[in-house]
Amino acid sequence: MTLAHEEPAISSIAIAPGIVDTDMQKALRDVHGDVMPHQEQSIFINLKESGQIVKPSDVGTVLGNLSLNMEKSLSGKYLNWDDTILASYRGH
Repeated sequence: MTLAHEEPAISSIAIAPGIVDTDMQKALRDVHGDVMPHQEQSIFINLKESGQIVKPSDVGTVLGNLSLNMEKSLSGKYLNWDDTILASYRGH
């Protein structure tokens, strides 16, 4: 917000990607159960099984489209990657 206010010629936005299905997430689910309490590991397993984990390509599409075509009115905002205001950036 400060950058958007102090440098209006620069467009800036902060995006929270959510829990993204990366190699690290896979390792937490599949490999690190022997060094992590079962309750903690089950959180990551349940996120995957319930479809609450985000595909990297979904977040990447939003970030790429924002990089190329961000509306000036979004500058200075902090949003979740799937916020309704970003629907047109999801490419669906």
